[in-house]
Amino acid sequence: SKALSATKKRELADHERKIAALSDEVSLLEHELSQSRKARNSAGDPYYRIAHAILNSKELIYVY
Repeated sequence: SKALSATKKRELADHERKIAALSDEVSLLEHELSQSRKARNSAGDPYYRIAHAILNSKELIYVY
């Protein structure tokens, strides 16, 4: 097998740097997406929120 020429080695190094930068960007975007999903889901299940509101309503104090 032939060794890479100096030009091809530089091109390869440039491409590897680009790949690394894009991989970092993908990781950052995945993290941001994950955080966004967590923030969106932090409001919780709407049925849980309704049940929680009902249980916390003042009218139910007299039922206990």
